[in-house]
Amino acid sequence: MTFLNTSPIKELNEKKEHLMNDHSQTSDLPVNFLLCSERSGSNLIRLMLDSHSQIHAPGPTHIGRFLIPTLSKYGDLSVDNNFRKLAEEVMTVFNFKYSYFSYSVTVDEIMENVLSRDFCAIYEYIFKKGMLLHGKHQLFIKENHNYRFVPYWLRYYPNAKFVFQVRDPRDFYLSTKNYRPFLTLYHTPGRTLTTWQTDQEQSLRILLELGPKRVFFQRYEDLISNPESVLHRLCEFLEVPFEKNMLDYHKNESANVDASARPGWRNLSKSIIQDNKEKYRKGLSRSEIIRIEHRLAPHMQIFNYPRSYEKVSVWMLAWSLIAEEGVRELLANIYRIWRNAFRRSRDIVLKLLKIGKGILN
Repeated sequence: MTFLNTSPIKELNEKKEHLMNDHSQTSDLPVNFLLCSERSGSNLIRLMLDSHSQIHAPGPTHIGRFLIPTLSKYGDLSVDNNFRKLAEEVMTVFNFKYSYFSYSVTVDEIMENVLSRDFCAIYEYIFKKGMLLHGKHQLFIKENHNYRFVPYWLRYYPNAKFVFQVRDPRDFYLSTKNYRPFLTLYHTPGRTLTTWQTDQEQSLRILLELGPKRVFFQRYEDLISNPESVLHRLCEFLEVPFEKNMLDYHKNESANVDASARPGWRNLSKSIIQDNKEKYRKGLSRSEIIRIEHRLAPHMQIFNYPRSYEKVSVWMLAWSLIAEEGVRELLANIYRIWRNAFRRSRDIVLKLLKIGKGILN
C-alpha cells in the first residue's frame, strides 16, 4: 500500500473544519452516498437498493458534481435573488434528466418550501420529495467522483454513510472503451486509467478516515457472483432488513426506462449477469492488459485482483507502454485538441451571430 500516503487525510479534516464555519443547518435525514467509478456497477447497486421497501435510490442527476464547485459565484444566499439564481441552475441540471424520475420540481416550489437558504437544503428537498412519494425512509444517492464532496456532505449530513464499490480496472477499461470506441469514456487511454486510479485512491482515503462503521466496501465481482450474501451485509450496514425483491431490481419501471434510453445501461433491464467479469481476457489486447497491470499493480493487489502477466520481458513491456498504446494515446490527444479547437471556434461564431442579430433587431 505504498502508493497511498495517509498523511493527506489531514486535508479532509481541515476541509471539514472549514465547512463547519458556515451557518447552514445540518440535517438528520438518513442519507447514504455511493463512492464508485463510472462503468463499475454503480447503477446496478443503486437499483438493487431502490428495490428495497425502505430505501429511495433515484437515478443520477449530477447536481452536486456540477454545482458544488461553483457555489461561491452565487454570493450571499440569504438574498432571495441569489438563492433563486441557484435554484434555477439546480433545476436546469435536474431537468436534463440523465435518468428516470417519476416526479418534477419547480423553482417556485423550491422558493416557497425551502426555508434554509443553502444548496444542500435544495438538494435534500428534491430527493426527499421522491422519498416521501414512494413511501420510503432513507436515501441512497449516486454522484460521480463523489469523494470530492465528502467533506461537504458531512457538514450537512453528519450521520451520512458511504458505500464504496470497486471494479477490476481491466474490465472497467474495457467497458469505457466499448462505451466510446477508440477514445474511451475519458477520451484517452491514459486519462481513463488515471480516473480509475484517482477514484479508488481517494475513496480509500475516505474509508481510512471514517472507518468501516461509516464506509462499506465491496467489489463489483463479489456483488454479481454472490449477490444475496453481499446484500445481506450491506443491508446490515444500512440498518435495514434484507429483502429478496432486491434481486428483482430489473423488474422496476425505472430500470426498464433507463435501459431503453441509454445504450450503456441496457443490462439494467436484465437479471444479474453473474459471468459479467474478466471480459478483458477476450476484449483487450495483450499489450493493453500488460499496460494496465504494470501501472495499477499496487492497487490491484489491495483489491485482490490477480495479474494475468506476472512476468513480462523488457521488450514486451516497452511495446505495451510505447509502441501500441503510445500511438493510440497520441492519436486520441490529437483528436481531443482538434475537437476542443472546433468547439471554441463554433462558440465564437454563434456569439457573433447572436450579437449581429441583436444589432439588426
